[in-house]
Amino acid sequence: AKSGELPLRVENPTQGSYTRLGEFYAPANLADGNGSQFIFGTSADPGNAAEWRFKYKANGNPENRGELAFFGDVTPVISYLRGGNVGIGLTAPQSKLHINGSTNQQASGETLLTLQAAYDSGTPGSGGAIKFTNNKTTADAAAIRTYTTGATGAVSMSLQTGYGTGNLQDRLTILNDGKVGIGT
Repeated sequence: AKSGELPLRVENPTQGSYTRLGEFYAPANLADGNGSQFIFGTSADPGNAAEWRFKYKANGNPENRGELAFFGDVTPVISYLRGGNVGIGLTAPQSKLHINGSTNQQASGETLLTLQAAYDSGTPGSGGAIKFTNNKTTADAAAIRTYTTGATGAVSMSLQTGYGTGNLQDRLTILNDGKVGIGT
């Protein structure tokens, strides 16, 4: 490519469809554990490029996986199995989302997941929730909810249930000041 030109340029005049940019196969690479990779970045030095990898288990196997990793790292940042499981920091996730923490031992424990909601201290009740639903219906089954209480913006937490009622109810509440309520 000339200076200022892209080596590859693809335009898609049809909106709303996918444009196939290419196909990369290694049909002779069919042994368990073999795969293919696409490397992109600034240099072929550890940490300066990323890899998009495919690891083969067997033909059509739900354990065939895609991986995103930094060049030179054996363990990928993210693995996703054909069967639908996604792993962060491991290659064989055992659930829909499986997060593997570091081996560092911390007295306070390790934060593995952070969920951030937009709280408004001036609006009591604002906050966030993790909802559990039934995959056969849109009805909420349960929730873990955090919300602001009062004008100070203090955050409290409640566990809610009420599947089939159309309205989740607080079953266990922990207020910001440590008070606990059950069924209130």
